[in-house]
Amino acid sequence: MCGPIGFVGLIIPHLVRLCFGFDHRVVLPASMLLGAAFLIGCDFLTALAPQWYGQLTGAAITTARLPIGVMTAIVGTPVFLVLLCKKR
Repeated sequence: MCGPIGFVGLIIPHLVRLCFGFDHRVVLPASMLLGAAFLIGCDFLTALAPQWYGQLTGAAITTARLPIGVMTAIVGTPVFLVLLCKKR
């Protein structure tokens, strides 16, 4: 079991390899930095999602937040499927 943020470990290294090549001296630090930036971005989106929903539906804005695993899955699943189809 890898926990709720498992997409980070699956997707980010593959994206870094596509962008920067296969040199591990570059891939490892870039994966760490891009993975951290990805999680910060997902955390930011989980804080904004209830406000956006409230504005779209006219409902009262709540202080509830989505779990970060939900946001990483929403963002990571399409990227993972694109990588999977690209490999074939």
